[in-house]
Amino acid sequence: MVRLTPRILERLPDLMEPAVVRAAQASAGPPGPDGRVQVVIPVESVDHAVGMLLRLGAEAEVVAPTALRTRMAQTVAALADVYRHPPTAASHP
Repeated sequence: MVRLTPRILERLPDLMEPAVVRAAQASAGPPGPDGRVQVVIPVESVDHAVGMLLRLGAEAEVVAPTALRTRMAQTVAALADVYRHPPTAASHP
C-alpha cells in the first residue's frame, strides 16, 4: 500500500508499467487531509518494489508492508549519505 500525491498519481502512466497503473487507479481511495491518495501497487518482491518506487521520489510513501517500508527507508538514508558529501576525486572524469 502506497500513498501518492495527486501529481504523481497523474504521472504514473509515464513512470510505471500499464498493469501497475491500472491496479493503482482501480484501488485509489479518496484523498486524505494532505491530498495524498492511498493505492495498492502489485510488486514481485521487495527488491523489485524498491527500484520501482524510487522513481516516484518523495511523492510516494510506502505504508505497507513493513518490510518494504523499512527497505525504502534504508535505501533513501544510504542515498542521502552519498549525496550529503561532495564527490570524491576518483568520481570526476
